[in-house]
Amino acid sequence: MLRSSSTGSERWRELAAWVWPPVFVLLVAWLSLGGVHWRADVPFEFSGDYLFYLAQSKATIDHGWWWHNPSLGAPIGLHAVTFAQNGNVDQVIVRIVGLFTREAALTVNIAWLTMLALSALSATWGLRRLGVSRAAAGIAAVFFALTPFALYRNTGHFNLVIYLLPFPATVAVWLASVDREGSWRARDLVVPLIGCVLVGFNYIYFAFFGAFIIGVGAIIGATRLRSRAPLKVGGLCFGALVLATALNITPNILAWQQYGHPAGVAHQVTESEVYGLKIRLLVIPTRDHWFPPFKAWLARDAAAGFPFDNENVSARLGLVATVGFFGLMAALIFPRAAGPNDDDRRRRDRIRAAALLVVALLLLATVGGFGSIFSLLVASDIRAYNRASPWIAFFALAAVALWGDRITRALSNRWRAGFWIAVLLIGVMDQQPAFGRLTANAKVVAAEFDRVSAFVSRLESQLADGAMVYQLPGRPYPVDSGVVSLVAYGQFMPYVTSHRLRWSYPVQNYAQLVWERATEQTEEADLPRYLAREGFSAILISRAGYSDRGAHLEQVFQGLGAGATFLASNDDYIALDLRPLRPAVAR
Repeated sequence: MLRSSSTGSERWRELAAWVWPPVFVLLVAWLSLGGVHWRADVPFEFSGDYLFYLAQSKATIDHGWWWHNPSLGAPIGLHAVTFAQNGNVDQVIVRIVGLFTREAALTVNIAWLTMLALSALSATWGLRRLGVSRAAAGIAAVFFALTPFALYRNTGHFNLVIYLLPFPATVAVWLASVDREGSWRARDLVVPLIGCVLVGFNYIYFAFFGAFIIGVGAIIGATRLRSRAPLKVGGLCFGALVLATALNITPNILAWQQYGHPAGVAHQVTESEVYGLKIRLLVIPTRDHWFPPFKAWLARDAAAGFPFDNENVSARLGLVATVGFFGLMAALIFPRAAGPNDDDRRRRDRIRAAALLVVALLLLATVGGFGSIFSLLVASDIRAYNRASPWIAFFALAAVALWGDRITRALSNRWRAGFWIAVLLIGVMDQQPAFGRLTANAKVVAAEFDRVSAFVSRLESQLADGAMVYQLPGRPYPVDSGVVSLVAYGQFMPYVTSHRLRWSYPVQNYAQLVWERATEQTEEADLPRYLAREGFSAILISRAGYSDRGAHLEQVFQGLGAGATFLASNDDYIALDLRPLRPAVAR
């Protein structure tokens, strides 16, 4: 009976070790976003890439998948698959959440929180597989899920969520630290292989970095063992990842053959250095930090005016991972002898493996590193090498967890618990300011979102289901940098708040471009009749896209006479009703 009770308690402790990290991450996120005051139905920002990924996810919600969206690019429809933003595993999560709500912003926000929780769960798996204790693994997993990179990217770079990274990262450490050929069993590879396949079916950047570190880990392990066994196992995981990646981009290749490539998305070779990783930004404190010495550090860094600080400012590790990063560098320079038992030797080998993998990533991703040579000689599509940051964070946090277990091994349970609780509190307090960028403009964003939603709802109440709305000004796509005060991808705003209408933006494929050029050649005064003839029910003028706030076009359309009527108008939009023009067009 005593043994049964002990076994039951052990199972509950094991279950708790898996459950608490994702629950804790969700609690921290919810409280940091405002708790009961957080409006989950409003996006964090209502501009730029936030709108792009809202539109992509809304296609999945409304039409089952994002590859083709008949609600955009009217009258032809948008073949979005020609712009290879293949976060297909992410979109599966969106699809599941979208079964319960059709609101795009709410769906994306809940999906993102789900991915944060999954990041903690997958990191817990990886760290436990590397021999880290329950407490240390859970705490390091929390830091990984809440890494500044993940919080800064949030839904604005929805395809850069990091919940799948621990699978290839763990494989790489296994390979680089394996101590004997017979330590590999088929059942040990089931979860890593599934994880590698999922990475391959998601965004190409993480597939690239995952393949790279698995290859490096296999070479390190083979050199250590003087055996081909790590190369065989590594080749299996590498092959699964590459094959999944090839299958993932196959629909894009087929779409390019049928519809052509979208215009303006070719990358310059030099961008690999513009968006490269900077060690200075890896270790700098989180922006808007509350700790006075860190605030002074940040102020001094800002005053220095370093060049080419761009999206790479998000590639920060956080305090605990930074400690691990410097520790890994020190472990390479000052290697210590192994301890008296197998656990100590295994811990040392894994820390050294993590250090070598971090160095490999630095050599690849740092400005002027091997990534630039790859861009020059092989392919320039991988350009933002700063996105190697979360991989470095995982290895650094694994090292911290392994060292923490070593330090606390001789402590009593009470002191060990106190140590890890202190580390948890310090780490969370250090990384929590990264949430500040998500809530800084919450009231302004909510007001704009509600205003657009109300206007679109007014249009939908007057137009038939599936009615086509032509949007002015016309904007290039997928490279849309905005115009006047209309933000990048600002023409997505009406779509992401609508449910029943079709919109002319964006124009991406060749057939759309041909149709759009004919439209652009039409005189302003003739445009309403031309669009009515093409089946459009309304013209929507975005005032922000014009220096005169659309006053000239409004005057031109008013001059058309009794046939031109306005459906609605406010400080953001003017909607012209084209339906009265259809009888005149028919005659």
